[in-house]
Amino acid sequence: PSDEAADVLARRVAAALGLDAPGYAGDATLLRLSWWQRKTASVSPQLLRFCHVRDGQFDLPTVAKLKTYDVVVATCGCSGLLLAAGLRGHFTHVLVDEAAQAMEPEALVPASLAATRTRLAFFGDPHQLG
Repeated sequence: PSDEAADVLARRVAAALGLDAPGYAGDATLLRLSWWQRKTASVSPQLLRFCHVRDGQFDLPTVAKLKTYDVVVATCGCSGLLLAAGLRGHFTHVLVDEAAQAMEPEALVPASLAATRTRLAFFGDPHQLG
């Protein structure tokens, strides 16, 4: 549920989709959504290109723009921005990684984005850290 874990996931998704390849010309799009309070300097330049930054800080794209992304990676808490933007039921899949490390109320934030036809999955190993 941390920014660092979400960053790792976003980098792996970008690599799996080939988005990190030089001269990528495909159609897949990725957004790494971050809280506005996070410092942009804490994000690598390779990952920063998948973030929405305005006036030097992280920002939420317009709802119309949010709907164009194929993949949105966010922390559990930050996914609440998607809910506030009215995107409940928009996503075909909601995947919660590191769910075993999240508190139940925290994990319910991204789960609340799901609608009747949304596939919802929780991943995580409760014994991963020892």
